[in-house]
Amino acid sequence: MSIYKRLWIGLAALMLTVFCVTFILFGMAASSSSENQLAIETDKNANTLALLLSQTVLDPVDLELTLSTTVNLSEFEYVRITDAAGDTVFERSNPIPAYNSPSWFRALFSVDNAPSSALVQQGWQTWSLELKSFDGATYDQLWRVAINNVLAMLGAFIVAGIIGNLALKRLLRSLTDVVNQARAIGDRRFYSIDVPATLEFAEVAESMNELSSRVKGMLDREASKLIKQREHTDIEPITGLLNRDTFVSRLSAKLDAEGEESAGSLALIRVQNLADMNRNFGRRVIDELLKSIGEAVSGLQSEEYYGQYCS
Repeated sequence: MSIYKRLWIGLAALMLTVFCVTFILFGMAASSSSENQLAIETDKNANTLALLLSQTVLDPVDLELTLSTTVNLSEFEYVRITDAAGDTVFERSNPIPAYNSPSWFRALFSVDNAPSSALVQQGWQTWSLELKSFDGATYDQLWRVAINNVLAMLGAFIVAGIIGNLALKRLLRSLTDVVNQARAIGDRRFYSIDVPATLEFAEVAESMNELSSRVKGMLDREASKLIKQREHTDIEPITGLLNRDTFVSRLSAKLDAEGEESAGSLALIRVQNLADMNRNFGRRVIDELLKSIGEAVSGLQSEEYYGQYCS
């Protein structure tokens, strides 16, 4: 799994946890606040309606007409008026309208919708008014707020994910440099990368730079050893040309090759009376002569040059 997927999964888990905690705490606080507000509104409506009814001597027959012209009875779940003897003088109930919020939401954040009562003065008698408001509007308002919170949290999740993705991509540039440097070391290309400001990546970059330097030094030393070993085993020290065994081995490989690899030319140069010349002119002089001949032959080589041999 890539680090980007891990980022999104981790961010989603974090945002989901924050959302659940925030949603529950907010829902509990909002339901409690809405419950208090609904109770205050219900008490206010009950007291206002009781005050209006107390200003008029009510005839039970005309009571419904008076209430209908004073308030909108459809706004309440029920309205009940009882006289001093406890007998119901007026009662009006309305069917509960459909909720726009789901049942699980209402069960999770329940609002206690208690009825309110107030006293109605009718001369020397005291009547009782009881009414209960619908709680559907309260639940619907809470549901709309919850939906807005979900959308806001989703937007925050997307924005945070984009910002985190860009920040991670910027941080991983240093890791990409380290990967490219490691591949370059495998290809025997050695260079140093810039040390990033991030502490963890800085330690990795410094270690890779040190590794690149050490590997380069090790390979240089090994190459120097191979060159010296080749000069010691393959090169004739006086002429600087290939010795007999090495020359014959390479020539045999050339002759056994096919295609363009088998193409080439062969030239033979022989110095006659070398032993007599050694006695007459001395070994040092003849060695200088052979060295000059070797240098001259080496200067004749081309891109297709395979080797020389002198004995």
